[in-house]
Amino acid sequence: MKKGWLIILLITVFAFAQKGKIEKEGWLGVYSKNLSEPMRIALAVEHGVLVTDVVKESPAEKGGIEIGDVILKIDGKVVSNQDDLRELVRSRPNQEVVIELLRKGKIKEISLTIGERDKTEPRKFGLDLPHKTLSKVKKYLAEFEPFWEQRVEKYQRELMRLKEEIKELRQELKELKEKLKERK
Repeated sequence: MKKGWLIILLITVFAFAQKGKIEKEGWLGVYSKNLSEPMRIALAVEHGVLVTDVVKESPAEKGGIEIGDVILKIDGKVVSNQDDLRELVRSRPNQEVVIELLRKGKIKEISLTIGERDKTEPRKFGLDLPHKTLSKVKKYLAEFEPFWEQRVEKYQRELMRLKEEIKELRQELKELKEKLKERK
């Protein structure tokens, strides 16, 4: 994919976000991991999600959540896995919540306000776009450009090879049809 197309795509996405009514969703600002069975046994918990990273200046950081915390509940609702965590957070933009977590073997409650972001903001490849400028996003995407160009070139070569093979097969089929007609 050419750099120009990436920029046009980004500009289109950002233009849409500026013009249309964008739905909002809650945002906490943590990276997490589901607890494996051995982890649950070792921590003596039945459920929870391990915090593996906290985004700088995020609601989580401002509220005091730390790497290594295990989020157990949000407003009394059990957090069994990452899907539960996402759903509970996304459905509460700008709401104050009480998060029950396990830190260093002790249960702790933290009150914080869930952040807000547009539902359309991409969250793939570890991009935390609410806190990135357009120039930083362009720079980040530029790192992927050689990878995508190589992929496109590879698939174009394969497509050309397949087209040539189809052409040869058609010719072979035509010859076989002619031979069959001659035998009749």
